[in-house]
Amino acid sequence: NAFISKGKHTISIETDYSGSLWIDELGIETVTNPLVSITSFFISPTNSGKIPINVTFTNPVTGFQTTDITVNNGSISNFSGSEMQYSFDVTPATEGYVTIDIPANVAQDENNEGNKEAIQFVINYDVSAPQPQLNWELESLTNKTKIPINVSFNEPVKSLLSSDFDLVNCQVDSFSGNIII
Repeated sequence: NAFISKGKHTISIETDYSGSLWIDELGIETVTNPLVSITSFFISPTNSGKIPINVTFTNPVTGFQTTDITVNNGSISNFSGSEMQYSFDVTPATEGYVTIDIPANVAQDENNEGNKEAIQFVINYDVSAPQPQLNWELESLTNKTKIPINVSFNEPVKSLLSSDFDLVNCQVDSFSGNIII
């Protein structure tokens, strides 16, 4: 595989003149609209009230400004950058998914080619702690030595261990769980 940089190129192919069809010269012009990516070093979900965002173009561009960015469930502040690198913060409005979009043709490169549309950036803003609910099928007074207790949460949790429970006058005999999303 050969990678051809942007611009005009001429390729000459030598032949053995055996009567086969050949190309003596082939002109190629590559035209590449700037690609744009939206990233953050924060992972989803996050509970941060400000989410730092980076925008990277594959070619230097002009004309890119904060009004070119669509944020759902948040607002932009601290916008800065030039040419290929831009950054800003997003402050989520409410819990839930925050999405960021940059449409096509909002910034232009030196050949006046507009950027391609960015892949939507999505991050879940979650500041509420999971709420557990305990359920069991036995009466409060029992002489049973093992009491099965089911614990459910109002949102997905991970890395839950039996040692995470504060127990008084008892111990965990077995512990298992299901992931339900």
